[in-house]
Amino acid sequence: MLVSCNDGKSPVRQEVQISEPKGSIYPVYQLSPSTTAFVVDLSENGQNGPLDSVFQRLVRIDSGGVCNTPDCGVYDSSGPYRLVHSGGLETELRKRFGGEFYVYGTKGDVKAAVRSVVVGLDECRTNILAFCLDSSAVAAIGHPVFCSDSEVNLQRSASYGAVEKSIGAWRSRRPADYSDSIKLKVLGNMGNFYFTYDDDFLWGQKETEAKCKFPARGIFKVEGDSVSNWWSEGLDLFGIPCD
Repeated sequence: MLVSCNDGKSPVRQEVQISEPKGSIYPVYQLSPSTTAFVVDLSENGQNGPLDSVFQRLVRIDSGGVCNTPDCGVYDSSGPYRLVHSGGLETELRKRFGGEFYVYGTKGDVKAAVRSVVVGLDECRTNILAFCLDSSAVAAIGHPVFCSDSEVNLQRSASYGAVEKSIGAWRSRRPADYSDSIKLKVLGNMGNFYFTYDDDFLWGQKETEAKCKFPARGIFKVEGDSVSNWWSEGLDLFGIPCD
């Protein structure tokens, strides 16, 4: 889910055109003080995601939204999500995902292994599959933002202000029903492709202090005054379906 902003137009520096980022890219979130994971959304608005059929085949959910498959157990309940572990589901999903991913954060990048695969279920928020990353490996890269199964040649700069304003102006012309006060930030770029995040990084650690209700990750292609959304993923922590 993308968040509308009210930034003004601003000139954007011209970058050399390059190929698109390769491999599969996933948003990474700090889901609790002890769990950092890359996330794949489960079905929303009745439309199945890529892994819904696996989940539906292996995990039973009762009318209250609680997992009642015999191998289900609580993994982590210290964050906004009640994360549940199912041994059968993890075994199946590990066949589809490699053991290590390149993780990119606000202070660097690292290669980290998937330690567990869990589920976050909520009647109102986005339901997720969470691939929990080795916490000790990602501790040194600040706030993790995204990961990929292929290495990304991410360049970093301290002068993304003009690009951020340009993307913000593009998004403001596409108003959303719900929006945050969180401003989009650019993590880095790969030529004309800018890797972005909307997040205050508080909701998974200190939920009562967080202002971000729709944390999101995106990749925007910016060429001069032209902006396009190449990839985006987000979470609904506000609970729109129950609003």
